[in-house]
Amino acid sequence: MSWAREVVYCGPVGVAKTAQIVYWCHSMCRQYPGLRFLWTRKERVRMTQAVLKTFRKVLLDPMFWLLHRYGESPPEELVEAARKQLHHDNGYLFEGPSDATREMYTYRRPRGYYGPPSEIVVAGLGDDTRLYSSEYWGGFVNESKECLLEEWEHLRRALRNDGPGTVHPLIGDTNPGPPRHWIPERAKTGRLNLVEVDWADNPWIIRTQEGAAYKKDIRELYTGHRLRRNYYGEWCSAEGQVYPEWEDSKHLVRGSLEQDEASGDWSLILTKGLGATLDKVVRVPLKRFFAGQDWGWTNPGSQQVWAFDDKNRVFLVRQHHHSEKPLDWWAEVAEENHKLFGLQPIACDPSSPGNIEAFNDRLGVPRGRSTARIAIKGENSIEAGIDHVRDRLMDAEDGYPRLFVLENSLAHQPDPILVQRNVPTCMQDEIPAYVYEEVDSDKPDTRRDQPMKKNDHGMDAMRYAMAWAWRRDPKEPDGGPLYPPGSWGDMLSSHKKRRRRMPI
Repeated sequence: MSWAREVVYCGPVGVAKTAQIVYWCHSMCRQYPGLRFLWTRKERVRMTQAVLKTFRKVLLDPMFWLLHRYGESPPEELVEAARKQLHHDNGYLFEGPSDATREMYTYRRPRGYYGPPSEIVVAGLGDDTRLYSSEYWGGFVNESKECLLEEWEHLRRALRNDGPGTVHPLIGDTNPGPPRHWIPERAKTGRLNLVEVDWADNPWIIRTQEGAAYKKDIRELYTGHRLRRNYYGEWCSAEGQVYPEWEDSKHLVRGSLEQDEASGDWSLILTKGLGATLDKVVRVPLKRFFAGQDWGWTNPGSQQVWAFDDKNRVFLVRQHHHSEKPLDWWAEVAEENHKLFGLQPIACDPSSPGNIEAFNDRLGVPRGRSTARIAIKGENSIEAGIDHVRDRLMDAEDGYPRLFVLENSLAHQPDPILVQRNVPTCMQDEIPAYVYEEVDSDKPDTRRDQPMKKNDHGMDAMRYAMAWAWRRDPKEPDGGPLYPPGSWGDMLSSHKKRRRRMPI
């Protein structure tokens, strides 16, 4: 393990990047009592089946160690002896909370040492209190490709705990991504050491039949840019990316929603994006809310609440992205969002008019009054919808784009089914892999006008919303009453709204 200040281990999937790092952290905690490590990832829930599962395997599975010398068939008595020794030495670390709820691994104090024990703290990147209110000697960012450069740099603030030497290492592991990602760019400046890991670094791959079969499966599973990234370990662009204008550092903002007690108006209080920093917040008054809805069951459905500001920019402030939810559940979500924001309108996937009617029934819209409907058919021209999104992603005259996504806009925990499938759990996670479909495998540069229909449900909901928002005046309704008489919006608008903050 390098002792450079910033290190990212990068390579194909399954080459033991994480295993090398977690064992090094474990060894340091045993060698230097009182050492404190921070382990983090963009979403804490994804650590359970990734880094924490690997940590348990490294410390308790004898085959992880015996493969180096004996291959896949070590003597049984040696396996049993190694298992007992590993559980004797390391088993206490895994007592207590399950991996899903664990917040810390606490090491035993060595004999004759009476100071604080070594600790490994586990937290998501969004847990600012645990990240920045404590001191750590070193940090590990699992799948650091998901992390923003600003988040990586802010983690340095927490690395100041006493330990060996004067270096406080910040370590990451990741599979490759786009070549202009901040990780390879930072490596070019010399501020970060990018360590390449290959298949040969994992003895399970090179010394077992199961490992060889896994490597072959990876070779056959992926094509195009995913093959180059996940098998060959190359930093490369997605081929035919639909929204190459998207940049996490530019289009993702961080903050919370606040409603004024007297007027009932909503504002975004930003701590990142549009010039905001941790020391300087930016208030963005919001003028009108609307939504996009894509249906789903096995594949996720997506409901997104968007809002205009007074400069005709749009912000995704709340989203639900979930699989295996019935229509009643989505109608309840729409009702809740409408109560909060007075949605006008909800642009829906037009393929299911019965679902749209069910939404309007739930929202109290009388049948037959088409001008008063809240849920409407969305524009289904894919090409036009993509153009509307792309137009807002580009910078305007003030140097900022006209489409932003609130980083913590997901209104619920990530769908565990989607996490298990290792597919996007929110709209913004779909964008990097949203690509045009190939026409002919022999001519990879020739593409259809239609994007690939895979992990695109958040993309569809955004497209319906942006097609509706095209050239709309954010300050004016579409004519007629904003809410139909007797509807939830009509009743709620007559009540004084209390001031509230929404940590969505």
